[in-house]
Amino acid sequence: MALTAEELWTSQRAPLLWVAVPLVAGIWLAGELSPLEPWPWLTAGAAFGVCALILVLRGHTGRIPARLMAAALFFAAAGWGGMRLPVEPLAWKTYPPREARLDLRVTSLFAARDAEDRVSGLGTITGTDPHLAELAGQRVAFSLRLENGPPPVPGDTLKTVGTLRHHQAGSEAPDPFDAYLTSQGVYLKLRGGRAENITEGTTAGRLLQNLLDRMELALREGSEQHPALADTVVAMLLGESGALAPGQKEAYMQTGTMHLFSISGLHIAVIAGAFLFLARGLRLRDRPAALLTLAGLLAYVLATGARPSALRAFLMVLCHQGAHLCGRRPAPFSALVAAALLTLVWDPLQLWDAGFQLSYAVVFALLLYGAPLSQHLISRVRFFSLLPKADWRWHHKLAEWLARTAASSLSISLAATLFSAPATLALFGLWSPGALLMNLLLIPLAGLVLIAGLIALPLGLAGFGAGASLFNHASWGLASLMDVLARAGAQLPGMWMQPADPVGGTEAALVTLLLFAGVLIAPPGHRSGWFWWTPPLLLALWMGLR
Repeated sequence: MALTAEELWTSQRAPLLWVAVPLVAGIWLAGELSPLEPWPWLTAGAAFGVCALILVLRGHTGRIPARLMAAALFFAAAGWGGMRLPVEPLAWKTYPPREARLDLRVTSLFAARDAEDRVSGLGTITGTDPHLAELAGQRVAFSLRLENGPPPVPGDTLKTVGTLRHHQAGSEAPDPFDAYLTSQGVYLKLRGGRAENITEGTTAGRLLQNLLDRMELALREGSEQHPALADTVVAMLLGESGALAPGQKEAYMQTGTMHLFSISGLHIAVIAGAFLFLARGLRLRDRPAALLTLAGLLAYVLATGARPSALRAFLMVLCHQGAHLCGRRPAPFSALVAAALLTLVWDPLQLWDAGFQLSYAVVFALLLYGAPLSQHLISRVRFFSLLPKADWRWHHKLAEWLARTAASSLSISLAATLFSAPATLALFGLWSPGALLMNLLLIPLAGLVLIAGLIALPLGLAGFGAGASLFNHASWGLASLMDVLARAGAQLPGMWMQPADPVGGTEAALVTLLLFAGVLIAPPGHRSGWFWWTPPLLLALWMGLR
């Protein structure tokens, strides 16, 4: 049953926010003061925590124990950040590029088109020459020529030789890729060299890579005459955005729909729906159905490389479905806060990741603004009010369903576009007002592509090539329509803009906070018509002043 506006607002009261705020503040401080010695901060956190516990055991309740516990969380988070956050090798900013022999454990790989003899990605230094011993544990972005053997997979170790330098050494203009590397805790680049030898990592890594290769072959079944369309579907279902042609990627970026090729909320929602549909067919109860859904989602996330965006979306579903497993009513806002906390505790560096910031800002916006706006618009839908519902025929029901679906889709697209605008301007120097329209057109098509691909995958893996080819052709036809719409949309005036002056991260953060403040002015039961126009007017005013 859908939550009403009042119930949704009540479910947004998440006690975990009292944990999230000091945790985020502590991790942020650790990043600003890096390198930070963790043990004094952890000791202070333990001291504050013990004081709070003593007061609670003595019967003291109220603000003092709560403030002491908040201080304990803040200091503990700062110490944890000092332990987990990478330390930038500042001396290398002044060093000239130099040859280095490094042993690198591959953590992630970048997809490359038409470059079978090269490998690029991110890795961690596990061994060096004696004069570079201080670099052990540093993360490196590498782009190297493969000497021999099969391409590596995450978990493998490469023996490399190449030119090593700090990614900001000698650079005057900011580079978006360098900004991405910094957000990942990567400060060094290794290029112009070769990977001489590969030591295989875990067996599980190889098995997952083999499964991923088989999944790609299944999605390419029958693609001899449509290789480009197969590339698009592979990019969407497996998150291999490197398979897209440069013109395609540019069109989707400009129309604000590039998120369709990142395994995230849409993919997880479609796959979860598929497993829930299967659970209904098997007549499973709530708890077995939740377990089946979570197991299927986890298998998909692991098989596609366990990318951060996919893991974040899986954690949100896990926290939400966990309520069913515990026999509790799910609270979307609490599940979102819990997922963010788990993500930051596991990897504090995610706080500076653009994907983390955008995904959680957008989902917060959907809960705080998009869902209430959708219910507000749907409540205004009054079709055939003079005709009793018992006398409605199929076309009456269809008209109301279309109107309600349009109102819900418009609200979700508007919330996502508004609240992601400041961050995308700061991170990518691009804003796509046309994303409001393009997402309404492309998200339903992308959902159909995912459904067709999900049917083709098991058929192809089971060796039923004819069936896989049939559903692949359906997904390719839909992908072709998506390409046409994206390229046409990118050519329309006003669909996207690139400001001449760069937008600062602090400025974008303040505007985002202002937008969220605008939706927290009044609870749903006391909102008047002007309320819904507050965020669009604030954003329009900011853009106009710029």
